Amino acid sequence: MLLNSLGFLVLTGAIFFEPSLLAGQRKLITYLLIAYTLVTLLGSFVLNPSYGPLGVIVKIDEVLLIIALWLYKDK
Repeated sequence: MLLNSLGFLVLTGAIFFEPSLLAGQRKLITYLLIAYTLVTLLGSFVLNPSYGPLGVIVKIDEVLLIIALWLYKDK
């Protein structure tokens, strides 16, 4: 989980800080972040099929993140 959150923070930083290496690639990075979140969501179902109330909240949060990123991709 620590590596997962680190990867998420790196991709988020790439969107907001736009390093010169990735200049003009915001839409691509947003798609990568959507894919990363989707893999995390699907992986949580595979690795932990039985989850409690906190697991449901986290999964709903990830779905909302995917929706927000999809709406943000054209800005």
